[in-house]
Amino acid sequence: MGGGVVAAFLGHSPLAQKVTRVVLDAPMLDLHPAVGHQADRHLRPVIGRLRAPLIWTAKKIASARFGVDWPATSYLDETTWLKVPALVTHGEDDPRVPVSISIRLSELQPSLVTLEQFPVQATWSRGTSTGPATPHWWSRSWSQQSRDARGAGG
Repeated sequence: MGGGVVAAFLGHSPLAQKVTRVVLDAPMLDLHPAVGHQADRHLRPVIGRLRAPLIWTAKKIASARFGVDWPATSYLDETTWLKVPALVTHGEDDPRVPVSISIRLSELQPSLVTLEQFPVQATWSRGTSTGPATPHWWSRSWSQQSRDARGAGG
């Protein structure tokens, strides 16, 4: 939920005005598709994949039992919290957070988001399926982002 924490900070903190750019690595900005993504990836004994009515029921139970406010778990319903350039990196085969979340953010804020997708389940923090993440992805992307920011007076 690091992406959600960053979004909440940028949207609500008086210190957000001091932020000049952000890096989001496979950001969990909407819990709904992430839950569905996990449900689709894991088979259950006897029933196989979890069906939509069962997921809906589980969400209702989580709301009643733990006070989960599902609409508040989406930072894609409105993206006014993002006012600075963002480098978003995401492995296309990420096992935890669907890449569709990062794609959606880049569609909603095309002038602010630079999306770098990688053809593996790679993130900086989790590495890849074959080993640790390789910094050249970041250095290339971050170098371009930094050049763009300097050119825009950042």
